[in-house]
Amino acid sequence: MMIGAYAEGDKVEPLTLARTVALGGLALAAAAVIGRPLFRGALAWVARSQSAELFLLVVLLLALGTAWIAGLAGLAAPLGAFMAGVIVGESDFRHHIEDEVRPFRDVLLGLFFVTVGMGLDLSVAVAAPLAVGVWLMVFLLIKPAVVLLVGRVRRWARQDSLRTAVSMANGGEFGLLLITQGLAASLLPLPVAGPLLVALVLSMGLAPILTAGSAGFARRFAGPQSPEDEGARAASTGDLANHVVLCGCGRIGRPVAAALKLAGIPYVAVERDFDSFRAAQTLGLNVVFADAGRRTVLAATGLSRARLVVVAFEGEREAERILHRTRTEAPKALRLANALDEEVAKRLRAAGADLVFPENLAAGLGLARQSLLLCGLDQPATDGVLNDLRERLNGPSAERPIP
Repeated sequence: MMIGAYAEGDKVEPLTLARTVALGGLALAAAAVIGRPLFRGALAWVARSQSAELFLLVVLLLALGTAWIAGLAGLAAPLGAFMAGVIVGESDFRHHIEDEVRPFRDVLLGLFFVTVGMGLDLSVAVAAPLAVGVWLMVFLLIKPAVVLLVGRVRRWARQDSLRTAVSMANGGEFGLLLITQGLAASLLPLPVAGPLLVALVLSMGLAPILTAGSAGFARRFAGPQSPEDEGARAASTGDLANHVVLCGCGRIGRPVAAALKLAGIPYVAVERDFDSFRAAQTLGLNVVFADAGRRTVLAATGLSRARLVVVAFEGEREAERILHRTRTEAPKALRLANALDEEVAKRLRAAGADLVFPENLAAGLGLARQSLLLCGLDQPATDGVLNDLRERLNGPSAERPIP
C-alpha cells in the first residue's frame, strides 16, 4: 500500500498516505467479505463445466482482474494479485489450480528471477558484509523463531513445527518483489535495500538444502512424540504412509471411502467432478478436488508410499492411464479397479490392475449372495459357491494379501 502511495511522487503527504492505507484496509475487508464467496462461486460454476481450458482462463482472469482493480483503487497491483492468491489458496480448488497454472508459474518465475538478478548489485556484499550478514541471520534465525511461536500457539505437532520453521528459513519471491518495488518507489533507501536484497537472494539459494534436510532435522531434535502430536501428524496428507489412494469419489468411490473411514484406514480420495466432490465432502470424507490423471496430483497423494490404489472411474482411458503410472511409480502397491463389463475388465488387467470388479458381475454376485442366504444356505457354503462362480466368470483373481 505504501509502495503505491510513494510511486506517485517523491513527497507524500500524511493525509494521502493515510487515505491509501485506509483504502487498502477496505480492499482487504472487501476481499474477505465479498471476494471469497464471489471467487468460490465463479470457480464452482466453471468447475461443473469440466473444461480445463475455461477453468484456467477464469483463474487467470480473476488474478489479473483483481490486480487491475487494485491499481484503479490506487494500490499496488501485486497486492491485488496477492489477495486473489490468498482467497484461491483457501478454497477447495487450490490443488487443481496449482496443477493448472504450473506451466505459467515456471515460465514467469524464471523470467522474474532473471529480471531481479540483472538488477542485483553484488558489490554491496563486499561494501557492507556486516549488514548482509545481519539480514541473513534475520532470515535464518528470527523468521524460524516466529514460525515456531506460531506453531506453539496453533498447537502444531512438534516435528511439524520444527520442520516448517526450517523449511521457511529463507526469503521468498514476494519479498523480492516488495523490495524491488520499494526501491523503485524510493520507499527503501539503497543502503538498506541493497544488503537486504543480497541477503534475501542468498537465503533463497539455501532453500533447497534447508527443505531437503528439514524432515531429518525435525525427527532428530523434536524429541519423543506425544499421542496428540501423532494424531496431528496422521491428519496431514504429506505424512501419510501405507495408506490407500482412491482415484474417483463418485457413486462407486464414495462407498469405498466411507468404508475406509469407518474402518479407520488412512486414505486420500481425489475427485474432479465438482458435484461428486461436494457430495463426498458432505459425508465428511477426506477428498480433494483435482484430476487424478495428472502425475503431480498422484505424487501429492503420497502414491509412492501407498499400499493400495483403488481406481473408481467410469472412463476407461483415464483408468488405464492411472494404472500405467501407478505400476511404474508405486510397483509395490496393490491396484484395484472397477469396470463396466468383462471386456473393459480385461483391458484394465492388461494395464496393470491386480483385481478388477465388473459392475454387472459385482451387482449379480451381490444379488446371488442374498438369494442363497435367503434360501437357507449358511455363510461358509454361500462364500464357497460365490468364490467358485467368481473364478468361472472372471478367471482366477490376482489378489494378493495386503501387507
